[in-house]
Amino acid sequence: MNYFGGKRIFKLIAGIELTGKDVIPKIIWLKDKHPEIYNNTHKILDVNGYLKYKCTGKMVAEWSGACSYAFDVKKKDWERLFFKLCKIDLNKLLRFSMFNRFY
Repeated sequence: MNYFGGKRIFKLIAGIELTGKDVIPKIIWLKDKHPEIYNNTHKILDVNGYLKYKCTGKMVAEWSGACSYAFDVKKKDWERLFFKLCKIDLNKLLRFSMFNRFY
């Protein structure tokens, strides 16, 4: 992850090692390889977020499942620096809710 100065830097800040299974590398890939799809995307959902959306009609995510998105659980907010470095539009990401509050 050259955007972040390598996996080690990401782990120091976010507390986890970034791998190919995580959401951020997938968003970067989509943005770099298919910019027309990225630009036309309203919200980016992982499988869990999509299933919640289909069940509730609400596009929200839980704090507990957001670590692969570079979410700071202590601040309950995105690690905005990562998204700025990658030029990922934060408006494309989901807003957060406690699990028991979005039903």
